[in-house]
Amino acid sequence: MKTNRSVLILLLIVPLFISMTTDEVDHGSHSLDFIAKVINFIVLFGGLTFVLYKPVRKFLGERREAIKDSIHKARDMKKQAETELSEVSQRLVTIKVEVEKIRSDAEKEGLEEKKQIISAARKEVERLKNLTSEEISFLTNTAVKELTEYTAGLAVSQAAERIKERLTPKIHAGLIDRSIERLDKINEESQAE
Repeated sequence: MKTNRSVLILLLIVPLFISMTTDEVDHGSHSLDFIAKVINFIVLFGGLTFVLYKPVRKFLGERREAIKDSIHKARDMKKQAETELSEVSQRLVTIKVEVEKIRSDAEKEGLEEKKQIISAARKEVERLKNLTSEEISFLTNTAVKELTEYTAGLAVSQAAERIKERLTPKIHAGLIDRSIERLDKINEESQAE
């Protein structure tokens, strides 16, 4: 530290001596002026370097540490983001698998319900056929005991025409609604068993 001060003082004094000699010599040499300017330049920047070296070095060191910290934080944030991205990707894959499972289960349940509905509808149709057949037989037997086969066929065809005439869209929709209600009741009864 003492040697640095000594060198600084010496560098500050040398230009004074050089400037004295250049003033005394009248004939002046350009090379001596040039050397004096170079020495002044060296002294000026040497002094500035001596004075500013530690603060600049400290500032650059602090700046380097701040940059290192920023880089480390950025790396940590990148790792965290990559981890979160990986977790989200895994969740997405899991969700896709769950959606496919739910869809598959729903299709299976739908097919099973469809089979049950079709089975219940067939049973209801058979029951309705039997009931209708019994009703027709009863009505035919009680109303037409003495008629021949021809009159029985004619009566059946007339009855069919009457049904077609009376069967309006509104009545047809009502019959369908009643049939659906009956199917629901049968389905509930079969599930209760």
